[in-house]
Amino acid sequence: MFGYNNGVIAGVLVLPSFYRDFNLPPVGTKAYNNITGNIVSLLQIGGLVGSLGTFGVMKYWGRRGAMIFSGAVYLVGAVMQVCIFLLLFIRGGGLASVCANKDRHSVMVGYH
Repeated sequence: MFGYNNGVIAGVLVLPSFYRDFNLPPVGTKAYNNITGNIVSLLQIGGLVGSLGTFGVMKYWGRRGAMIFSGAVYLVGAVMQVCIFLLLFIRGGGLASVCANKDRHSVMVGYH
């Protein structure tokens, strides 16, 4: 799943609309590289946190509760990414969405 997430965000980062809507610095500059690297890194951290956090959530709430929790976190992250045009919320929303996504994938394996 890490390759899929990186593939999706890589496609988004090169979209002219993303560049325009978030007033990113010119491509190739250090500031641009820092911003895009930060976004991709937060997705990776979200995947790690989601994978590790799954077990604590499942221990206290069970699989069904973990699925509900991860669905709620994913929804909040998706709304943050779609509805708010600040780069900070793209980073935070991406972190939340990927964290919940990894949580969901870990629960689904055990749920069957």
